[in-house]
Amino acid sequence: MFKQRPSNLHARSKTLELSGQPDPQAIRRWQQRLFKNSYTRAGRRFTLKHWSVKIQHAGRRHTFSLAARTKTAAAAEAKAIHKTILAEGWEAAFREHPSRRADNGDFPKTDPRYWRQRLLRRRYPFPAPRAAAEDLTVRVEHAGIAHFFPLGTTDSQAAGERARGIYQTVVAKGWPAACRRFAREVTVGFEWSVNPLLWTYTTLHTLPREPGPFRRELPMGQTKINHILLLESDPGISRALIWAIQQQAGFAVSTCDSAESFPRTLELHQPRLILANRRVAEPWGITTGCEPPASCPNATVIAYSVYVDSDQLFLATPGGMGVYLLNRVAPANVLAPLSNAAGDVDLAAEAILRRVQHYFKGLLQPPATRDTSGLARLTRRERDVLALISKGYIDKEIAPALGISTWTVRGHIKRIFERLNVHKRTEAVVQYLEK
Repeated sequence: MFKQRPSNLHARSKTLELSGQPDPQAIRRWQQRLFKNSYTRAGRRFTLKHWSVKIQHAGRRHTFSLAARTKTAAAAEAKAIHKTILAEGWEAAFREHPSRRADNGDFPKTDPRYWRQRLLRRRYPFPAPRAAAEDLTVRVEHAGIAHFFPLGTTDSQAAGERARGIYQTVVAKGWPAACRRFAREVTVGFEWSVNPLLWTYTTLHTLPREPGPFRRELPMGQTKINHILLLESDPGISRALIWAIQQQAGFAVSTCDSAESFPRTLELHQPRLILANRRVAEPWGITTGCEPPASCPNATVIAYSVYVDSDQLFLATPGGMGVYLLNRVAPANVLAPLSNAAGDVDLAAEAILRRVQHYFKGLLQPPATRDTSGLARLTRRERDVLALISKGYIDKEIAPALGISTWTVRGHIKRIFERLNVHKRTEAVVQYLEK
């Protein structure tokens, strides 16, 4: 029987590493992975002088441009970057090698160019004078959490810098601090009826600071102001909803941001209508069915939920209902079912339900709207691609997310453009978001 002693290359490599001596075999392995990028211009092919290496770890892959001139030194540099990734993670490697960027656009998140590739025009401005329909937005993801942030500018250079600042705040101080400091985009769904399921929803921007005062005049025939109590623990969402509600005449809004002050606020304001964030309703003593609290039995409670975007809202709708009607409204018309009865101040639960049913029946009348047949013609895969485009994904990120090649992604995008009769991604996204 032939026997061969097992290889002891790993132990030898470890000994050399501890002694501070370079491991020739490890260097040779990294030399085999080095390459020089090339590009084509005016029909001619050019090869870059410096070496590059592609490193893959934990489902993530980046190409690093190396500073070393010789192949041996470049291999040692690549090995050092790989060691940093294994020991401390990707972000540590980017911090230690700030000049090492990918030649194919794989920039680290600390580089504004990374964010400039992912800028969006989502056409969801908060209805304050400072917001513009063309302002850029970016989706920031970290630690399994993602939010859309309006950047308040149409300049891509400035937007990239602001997006990087938001990301660095998230990493350094955490999501709560970033959400307090920066405006973010949220979708709010108002649950007017459970069965049949009748919801309105809107997308607005949170307000880190107090906006200027604004209130509409009462409509003709209405002499009484209806008092609304808003139960919301997030100050940015609370300010945004107050501003939006005040766009509709006849409503005064008070807020409550903690369970401790809830009983005292009820007694003080005696509201006719309570808008309660479902996330805090039960901890504050309001039942899941949103029955009025015992201390204010004449109030009607309408629950609402907050989502990162409308896709999450659609996925969160409860099952088992016979009828589903969800209608998008403008931020300035968040209480749309209550705005079409001037002079009627009855906010009893039965009266609100009748008004809501009348509102949704009106929506079922065939309106003369923009042609949306293009969206209906999209295949399921094309809708998946378009949904990821609307979140700021680029082609090489869409491909692994859907398990297809980058070339296939580009083919889907071409057909999406043809079916929707558009020429840019932003135009396709606008149609998708207005569905």
